Amino acid sequence: GGPRADGGAPAVDEAAALVDLLNSRSLASFLEPLRSLGVEGPSDLGYVEEGDLKAMGMTVIQRRKFHEVKIVAAASSAQVGAPSPASLPAASSTPQGQPSAASSTAPARAAARARAAA
Repeated sequence: GGPRADGGAPAVDEAAALVDLLNSRSLASFLEPLRSLGVEGPSDLGYVEEGDLKAMGMTVIQRRKFHEVKIVAAASSAQVGAPSPASLPAASSTPQGQPSAASSTAPARAAARARAAA
């Protein structure tokens, strides 16, 4: 498997990451049913709905574990590669050049003072 057309990681890496993620919550037995839905990697898990899990025969606890896996997959995909537009903050929420709440405030304050003095 070479690089994917969308510029993401090779499909083999996506498949391996999916297996690792499912194994982490003892859900590897659901790999084939997930693939039959079209899941190719962790980034696709967000499209799987509750009804799909029930149709696979997942127990309540397995479905809860699956939701944990979805959260982990979403968090890791947000950190790796280019973020999807849906994960980006709205442009209006952080004006250009203004510090975000997550940034260190001391350098931001110094920059704000420099701008104010200019």
